Amino acid sequence: MKEILGFRNKLSLIFIALVVIIVLYSGQTSGEGSPLPAEEWRISIRDFEFTALASTGKGEVYAGSTENYIRKLNDNGDLIWIYTEAEGVISSLAADEDGNIISGSSAGIARKLNTSGEKLWSYDLHWSAIETVSADREGNFYTGSRDNAVRKLNADGHRLWSSHLHTSTVQALVTAEPDKIFSGSNDRTLRKIDGDGKEVWKYDVYWGSLKAAAADDQGNVFTGSRDNLVRKIDSEGTRQWSFDGHRSTIKTLAVDKEGFIYSGDSNGKIFKLSPRGEKIWSFEPHSSAVNDIVVDENKNIFTAGQDGVLIKFSQ
Repeated sequence: MKEILGFRNKLSLIFIALVVIIVLYSGQTSGEGSPLPAEEWRISIRDFEFTALASTGKGEVYAGSTENYIRKLNDNGDLIWIYTEAEGVISSLAADEDGNIISGSSAGIARKLNTSGEKLWSYDLHWSAIETVSADREGNFYTGSRDNAVRKLNADGHRLWSSHLHTSTVQALVTAEPDKIFSGSNDRTLRKIDGDGKEVWKYDVYWGSLKAAAADDQGNVFTGSRDNLVRKIDSEGTRQWSFDGHRSTIKTLAVDKEGFIYSGDSNGKIFKLSPRGEKIWSFEPHSSAVNDIVVDENKNIFTAGQDGVLIKFSQ
């Protein structure tokens, strides 16, 4: 009888341990043979949030915040420098091929910094807040703003053109192919724009405003929106697939060099999808919205949270 009771006690302990594991890993799922990424480090800022990220591809990462600061961190998460002279919340960041950084802010100012954190120029002829910025391989920069416009700036900060195709705030920009840019807006449209600022095509089958965009090396674009869907649109403007695993607004997207897609939502959850739109894994590293996500050349993942936490994951 004692042996039976002892066996039952062991079973009870095993059951309790399994329950604890399930509770700890609730919301964290991965496909067979696809382990979740490993956390390498995290930093946090009290009473503020990280809002924007950009990667140099060399292990370094830039991070913007609601403090109106821009930080540059090395591969170990150590601070290299901090820029404190920006006006307004840093809403978006993008890095060029040389590692220079452009920032957009709620004050409507685009600013270019070199790799040492020194300001090279600023452009302030926006009529409202900048929501998104992007860079192309030729060193040009693009801004999307609340005045419904997309602007192209050259490497010296001179405006080349402005495009007013959208009827509401431009929330997402991404460059792809030579002289092509995709813009997403609160007007529920995705537009492909050529190097002269002219519309190539428009895709408008959305049930909510666009919040994020990313592109792969084949010219396909991926969008995230308030209808909780990730969509793949090919270079001709045709939808290839939709992924409906999110349960809240998709705020940010990234694509790695192998074509895998990473999406973060307003519940603090991130997903990794295959190029065919199949779920690889998902988990919830943040206690509130994922504001931005970037993936570097080594497939390290950086996430910036509304909870004031910046995390690096390896995979």
